[in-house]
Amino acid sequence: MKYIKFHVKQEIEEKILYKHALPIEEVLLSLKEGKPKMRKANKDLIFVVTRHLRYITIFFELKNKVGTIKTAYPSPKQHIRWYHKK
Repeated sequence: MKYIKFHVKQEIEEKILYKHALPIEEVLLSLKEGKPKMRKANKDLIFVVTRHLRYITIFFELKNKVGTIKTAYPSPKQHIRWYHKK
């Protein structure tokens, strides 16, 4: 995902930090240096599970190689199992 530039709105960044205790720097580093596994959640949203320091689930919209992060949180066991399949 090194070729995608990510953008995060200030209120989303604060929500991710305070609600999920996940610094945005860790999310961006995980997308850049981790090994993401992704699929489409719906028409516009992409679902990513990645692991760098810990497993993180991220939802973002992608338009013209610019990803807008909608939410991110530590992955539940179900997402971690999906990440390790195949």
